[in-house]
Amino acid sequence: MLGIVAAAGGPAPVHTQALTDSTRLVMDMDTLRSLAQRDPEVAWGMVQELSRTVYSLWNQLADTAFASVPQRVARHLLELAAVQQESGAPLVARVSQTELADLVGSVREVVARALRELRDDHIVVVARSGITVLDASRLAEKAWSS
Repeated sequence: MLGIVAAAGGPAPVHTQALTDSTRLVMDMDTLRSLAQRDPEVAWGMVQELSRTVYSLWNQLADTAFASVPQRVARHLLELAAVQQESGAPLVARVSQTELADLVGSVREVVARALRELRDDHIVVVARSGITVLDASRLAEKAWSS
């Protein structure tokens, strides 16, 4: 629930992208605030959701701190492709191998090896114009420890 943080503290610097068919509920922010102030069950539900979010962020920070280079490459590719995606277009990270190496804190040769594995697994296609994500779900699996 992205709106909980915004309900209490203002706009949050977050974005989402669905990898599968999804449904979203859009709720008026004033209505949500009013419900939380009047109804303890709604307020407690928001507290529980915020708690889950904090624990998830702690886990992501730990995963990031101890992630392998291939995991960091996969995460950055997903993030870059999602941010740069045009409506209806394929996921493409417009980044060079050197730029990607700088982003993940490694050297180009190690990043090239990680990209080669992803290419060999038919998850990405590497070209001069960028890195096209063929299978976002499998790339996400590579990005995060289980």
